[in-house]
Amino acid sequence: MATLTREALVTGVIECISESLAKDQASITEKTLLISELGADSLDIMDIMFHLEEKFSINLQKEDFNFLKRLNLSDEEGIKEGLLTPVAKTKLKEWLPSLEEAKDLRPADLGQYLSVASIVRMLETQQAV
Repeated sequence: MATLTREALVTGVIECISESLAKDQASITEKTLLISELGADSLDIMDIMFHLEEKFSINLQKEDFNFLKRLNLSDEEGIKEGLLTPVAKTKLKEWLPSLEEAKDLRPADLGQYLSVASIVRMLETQQAV
């Protein structure tokens, strides 16, 4: 993957999402949530992944979207009584910026916070490798 500016990444991600979900690009911003605001489902996310791979010449895996695993926290540090710990939520904000407003969260709830910014951050990380 060639090194791109953040602006170029944001534009490219918005184009991929727009094409996958048949949404107007003007209605999608960096803060837009894919599932709760655009109505994306798991098949849509897979289609978006395909478009991202094509556009940016990268190889994505389902695991790339497992942001909790990226934190390298022990089970005790990350989850307590089935809910994300404050430490986990703080660290997840880097990957899921809209998480700030969330209260009690289960790991299964994290997909609801997948945004354009989340995908851009993931691409920035891949670019740095």
